[in-house]
Parts: sequence; C-alpha cells; structure tokens
Amino acid sequence: MKAEKLHALELSLTIGCKVDCIYCPQKLLLNRYYSERKDRKNKLSFEDFKIALDKVQAGATISFCGMSEPFLNERCADMICYAYEKGYKISLLTTLVGMTMEDFNKIKTIKFDSFVLHIPDEEGHSKFEITGEYRKLLESVNKTIDIDYYSCHGNVNSLIQDIIDKEKYAGIALGNRAGNLEGFEKMSTYKNGRIACYHGSEAQVGGWAPVMFPDGSLVLCCQDYGMKHVLGNLITQSWLEICEGEEYKKFKNGLTDDTIDILCRTCGDAVKVEDLPAMQLKKIISDIRLGKKEQNFSDDMNDLLQRFVAAENVCVFGIGKLWRDHFYQEYWHEGLEVTVFSDNNPELYGTHFNGIECVKPSELGKYQNLLVVLFVKNGDSIISQLNNMGINNCILIGEIDKKCRVLQKVKKKSMTK
Repeated sequence: MKAEKLHALELSLTIGCKVDCIYCPQKLLLNRYYSERKDRKNKLSFEDFKIALDKVQAGATISFCGMSEPFLNERCADMICYAYEKGYKISLLTTLVGMTMEDFNKIKTIKFDSFVLHIPDEEGHSKFEITGEYRKLLESVNKTIDIDYYSCHGNVNSLIQDIIDKEKYAGIALGNRAGNLEGFEKMSTYKNGRIACYHGSEAQVGGWAPVMFPDGSLVLCCQDYGMKHVLGNLITQSWLEICEGEEYKKFKNGLTDDTIDILCRTCGDAVKVEDLPAMQLKKIISDIRLGKKEQNFSDDMNDLLQRFVAAENVCVFGIGKLWRDHFYQEYWHEGLEVTVFSDNNPELYGTHFNGIECVKPSELGKYQNLLVVLFVKNGDSIISQLNNMGINNCILIGEIDKKCRVLQKVKKKSMTK
C-alpha cells in the first residue's frame, strides 16, 4: 500500500548551524551538500515550504528540527504558524538560538504535539551565548509553553539552572549518528536480519520521517548527515514518484535484506523485527496455541494473552495518525493478526488496507469472539460507544505495547544471567 502523500516530514530549514554541537557532524553535511554544486540553497524559502507541505498528509506531524537550529531561518515562526493553521501537528526541537521575542509571540499560543528545548551545557559541547536577552527568552518559553523535556548533552550550565524545571531535564546519551560522527564510528554494530526503525523515546517510537533540505532534497532521516540516501526532491516531485525511485526502493528492500548496504544497519535506533513488542506478542501467543510450556507471567499479562488466544477475530479500531505512524512500521499488522478494521470516519467504510476491509462500527457485532484493539491515545469515548453496542472486549494499543515492553526487559535480564 503506497500513500499519495507523506505520512510525516522533518524540515532542516537551513544548511549550516552556528550552534555547532560536538555531537552534530556539521562538517560532513556541509561537504556533502555542496560537493556537487556550490550554489545550492542554504535556506528554505516560504514558497518552497508551502509546496512541500502540500505533499504531506493532512493532520500529519511536521517536525521543525532536522540538522540545524530551525530559528536560524528568519521565517521559521511563520512556517510553524502556517502549518498549524492548516491542521498539521507541530513538533519543534530548538535551542532558541536565532529566535526573537517577536517569533516567540507568534508561536506562544500553539498547542505543540511535541516541544523539546535544547539547553546549554556546562562543558561547552554546544555554542550558546548566554546573554540577558537569551535568559529573558528562555524564561518566557519556559513559563508559557508546555515543554516535553530539556535536551542537554552534559551538565546543565550554571547560568540557567535557576530558570529550568529540573523535573523535565533529560540527560541525552551521545549517539554516533549511525556511524557518521567522527571519532565514534566504533560505537556502531551491524544488525542482521529484518530490521525496523524505532526512532525516539518509548513514548515517541515509530515516528520515522525523512528530512527535507532547503533545496527540496529529501534524505532518509535525521541521522543521514552524509546524505547516503537522497530519496528525491519533494519540491519538484510527488511522494509517489519518490517512492518509485531507486533509492527509496533500496532503503525499503534493505530493511529485510541485510546484504543491501543501508544506513539503518549501523544505526542505534534500528531494532531487529523479531525483538519488536508486536512480534514478541505474536511468538508467545503462537507458543501457547501449540501447547508449549508457558513462562511465569504476571496476572495482567496472562489475561492479555488469553484474550488473544481466545479471539477468533481481531479488529483494529482507529485508522488515524497513530495508526499511520505505528501500525506497519512496528509490525503490528503481523503481531496482532488483524482480521478487520473499523473507524468512526464514514469515508473509510468499504476501503481495504492490504486486503483487510474497514467496516462500520455497527457491523462489528457479526464477528465471532471479537477482540477490539483501539489504535488511539485516549479511547474512553470509543470504549463506551462499543460497550453500548454490546462489544466489551476492548483494549488500547498503548496498554498492549506497555505490557510487551515489560516482557522485553524480563527477557533481556534472563539473557544476561
């Protein structure tokens, strides 16, 4: 199944970043970007931004981050506001470098899907100028915007410790940028077999998105500083045209064929498919059905497993953003053994996804021994809706994922003993 538009997009609004973090291979990126043409655009124009945005699915996430500080492009705030007004979800990772109070006033009422604030470290791994103006801006952002967490590669700089909320501080471990960070290449380990992208925190996994540069060039992801995989150009091509391109096909085939050299094979965010929560669940359920000896699971886990074992039909309810970002990427399509889809959106009724039909909620009653997995973040209203229809066997995908993660941790511990 190929979508006509992108499911998510990350933007690098400039090429070259004055913050010049020690863990960000800017030299590699600059050399590669300008190797073919010295006159390539170094800032994304507002008009080109609008062209690219129109090629992303409505309601999808637009991430302002990429390989440089987004506010080094003076139109960043305008782009954020424009995308938000168009109904897109907005994710922002910023150092505030380049942001002005005028910019802040433009974006301060936006309900960000994610807002990560990169703050100065004591060791000087990032080049911040901690001026009175910066402190004022930091205080304003901190008081007004709901920050997910602070990113800081080192100890928090003493000059801003009085401003930040210490409970939101996250000491982010230094990665090797999939082997692209000079001096850290040996951190890479080659992953064999089928792999999947598991980028982000436990609350944000599955959100793989390509990164667009100022001239429209689309690279694989935010780790592709060496531009190993240039998928196409989102300004001059459609997403379908890019999907038909050789580089995109190479990437997709490389996820299953470990003889194909793709960046993901040395990336810390890639995991073996067999270790994904969905596939762990599938294996355990299969073992139970085959009569193999069960492990010692908690009562909650046993209840979950038995619900799947007893189900003749599994329905995934909710064909929205969460489904688009996670269902196929994290192999839930295999792990849940889905037989039917459903949603409250009439436009989806009668459509098929990989041969599985999406039906009206009112038709679910005809499916025997049905288990409904809600692919939504908050499913209280849908559970009530289904309960009123006599469908009581419902569970949120988040609950399933959480229980499967516990299994992974237990498995890892047992393997290290």
